[in-house]
Amino acid sequence: MKVKGNHLTEFNNYVNNGRIVCLRGGQLNSPVYDGTYTSITGSVDFNLAWNPSPETNAVNVHYRVGDVNIPITLSWNSGEPNVVAHDVYFGTSSSALVHQGTSYDVGPGPHTWDMAFDYKIYANYYWRIDEIINSDSGWIVKTGQLWKFKTHDGKAYNPKPINGASALSQPLQLSWTKGDFAANTNGHKVYFSTDASVLHPLFPRPSDYRFRGQQTGTTYSLANLAPDFVLVPGRNYYWAVDEVNGTTTWKGPTWSFTASDYVVVDNFEDYNSAAEVNANWLSGYTTCQSEGPDITANAVRNFIHDADGKYMQVGYRNYVTNYFSETKRSYNPAVSFTGSGVLNPGPFSLYIQYRGFAQNPADPTYDRMYVALEDSAGNIGVFNNPNPNAQKIVSWTSWTVPLSSIASEGIPTDVNLSAITNFYIGFGQRCNFYMDGGGDGNVMFDNILLVPSMCDWPGIMQADFDKNCYVNMYDLSLLTQFWLESCPVSNPCIGIIEPGCPPGAQCLVYRLYYPVTDFTGDDTIDFEDFRILAQEWKTVLLGP
Repeated sequence: MKVKGNHLTEFNNYVNNGRIVCLRGGQLNSPVYDGTYTSITGSVDFNLAWNPSPETNAVNVHYRVGDVNIPITLSWNSGEPNVVAHDVYFGTSSSALVHQGTSYDVGPGPHTWDMAFDYKIYANYYWRIDEIINSDSGWIVKTGQLWKFKTHDGKAYNPKPINGASALSQPLQLSWTKGDFAANTNGHKVYFSTDASVLHPLFPRPSDYRFRGQQTGTTYSLANLAPDFVLVPGRNYYWAVDEVNGTTTWKGPTWSFTASDYVVVDNFEDYNSAAEVNANWLSGYTTCQSEGPDITANAVRNFIHDADGKYMQVGYRNYVTNYFSETKRSYNPAVSFTGSGVLNPGPFSLYIQYRGFAQNPADPTYDRMYVALEDSAGNIGVFNNPNPNAQKIVSWTSWTVPLSSIASEGIPTDVNLSAITNFYIGFGQRCNFYMDGGGDGNVMFDNILLVPSMCDWPGIMQADFDKNCYVNMYDLSLLTQFWLESCPVSNPCIGIIEPGCPPGAQCLVYRLYYPVTDFTGDDTIDFEDFRILAQEWKTVLLGP
């Protein structure tokens, strides 16, 4: 590899941190600067076994579940196609490996060997695979490279929120991965504090309110922190988990997060493949499932990772059976979309970023973008994107939905926002199996958040009739429905059914009345009201 300029410092850092490696674990030479270019070379014998697992110099390799030792599976690939056998060497010293046996598994691999051993906690182990090759001159043994790994230290690991996180995610809880030695029953002690020094593993653990109890599970609901702790946006919080087994304790490290006034529903940063996305974002509906076949094929989820970051692409296929497409994020147990006793910046709005394609179909009836929430009782609230052409927008666009709107328009009844079991993103008319067509398109979604709802404040955005944090064409359409009409305040008028809603369909009914669009209070909708609307035209409030 050659790069113009003097980059010796960067190259050495990359090598030391494992960001520059030699193919198949070969030998790297020291980087060289010749006055014009910085270059680095390496050498490798392609006949040697390669692709070790555990990878070379791996740490925290697991060999124990509770009180039971388990074998560590060694894995590798053959160096070249004429390998007929593999000699496995293993030991506690790089200079004293012991032959464990021979594997006659052929082909490129990966090949595996379950290595049972009397492993010790946090100890180094060494292994090597010698390839036996069938050549024209007979069998040849190619001595393999020396690989090393270290067993796990017994501590809890893999904290969520990740250490140093700046926001909380749904569900609002702490979680971690169990250490190898933690007892299967009551193997975890949880601590929480506003002071990092109190939880330093070199100090005695606190026994006061900062000790949150001993438990079997590997999650801890933040709601349980009340009343001792109330999370304040912008403040740092610290927690630790000690693993215990009998009289032995493995003190965990101190982890931290910063509380924010928003909650992450999903920002797709934890995913690395489409399979992981599809494991969390499932197919379609629940309560209306008896009315038609499954619509798995209608909503196609995919994972994208490019210069814009990580996000989910949803393909809607409304031209096939059932004519609407939907994906859902499920929660079991139910989660609160209203905050909790320890985090309550509400009232909340749902904030979503999306981006479509200009060629996407966006029929206002058959392809309308919507979100829906379902509670533990099966009540569902639906809210349509106010822009009927949302799918055609080619730049990242924000959509804010006050949850009070979803709750008040729940179908069949108001949604319990403190017990949400399913969050839906869809296109078309939800659960309407009798529509006669739709389009085929793709939309990307990112940064789905719960944010403080500025739009619910009295006096803010009075021209935002549908209370979705936008003043746009839909608000204008509501105003024009009453243009030059009058309606006494003492006599509230009829509600408004969303334009384009077929008779008998389950459409969103806005509980608005004529006086809502009468800004001046003179019981008449006229140019003076239009002037007020124009002052707020296309103003967007996206949160704090």
